[in-house]
Amino acid sequence: MARAWAAAKQWPETIQWLRRVAERKSGIDPGRDSVFAELRGTPEFEEILGSVREATPAVSRSSTGFTIYEGDLVPESVAYDPTGQRFYFGSMRKGKVVRCTAAGNCAEFAGGLGTLLGLKVDGKGLWLLSNAENESTLIHYDLRSARVVRKYPEAGADHNFNDLAIAPSGDIYLTDTPAGAVWHLAKAHRI
Repeated sequence: MARAWAAAKQWPETIQWLRRVAERKSGIDPGRDSVFAELRGTPEFEEILGSVREATPAVSRSSTGFTIYEGDLVPESVAYDPTGQRFYFGSMRKGKVVRCTAAGNCAEFAGGLGTLLGLKVDGKGLWLLSNAENESTLIHYDLRSARVVRKYPEAGADHNFNDLAIAPSGDIYLTDTPAGAVWHLAKAHRI
C-alpha cells in the first residue's frame, strides 16, 4: 500500500503505511526502493528507516572474496569449477563469459554471445544459456580449451532461456520464461 500511495505522490498516506510496516518489524527496508526516493532526507522517512534498521539489523558474516574490475560486466550468474578452482561469470551486457581465479585474476573465457543468464559447470564442461534477438541457445563449452562442444538453439523471438539445472543423472533442464516451458536434454543426447 505504501508503494501505491508513493506512486501517486500521496506522501502523508505513504508515511502512514510505512509506519505500519515498520511496526511489524518485518525487515523490509524502504530506503532501497526507488519509489520512495522523493521522501529520502525528510524527518518522517528517516525516522522510519532508523526504526526499521534498529529493529532488524543487517546480519553479514561474509567478506569480499575478490573484485572483478570490469565494472560494467553485469554478471547475472556464477558457476564454479571445483577441479580447476575457477569461477565463471556470464555478462548480461557484454555477451561474454569471464573466468576468474580465487585471487581475482580474470580473463575472457568466451565472447560473441547474447545476453547470458544461467551457467553451470558439469565435469569438464561449462553449460550456459545465451539469448539473442531471435534465438535462445543452450551452449556446451569444454573448460580446458574454451571451445564450443555443441550448441542447442531454439529460434524465435518468443523464447528466452533463463536458468538451468543439471540432475544427478546428467540430464539438463532449462526454463524458457516467455514460453512458460521447461526444456529437457537427456544425457544420452548430449555430447
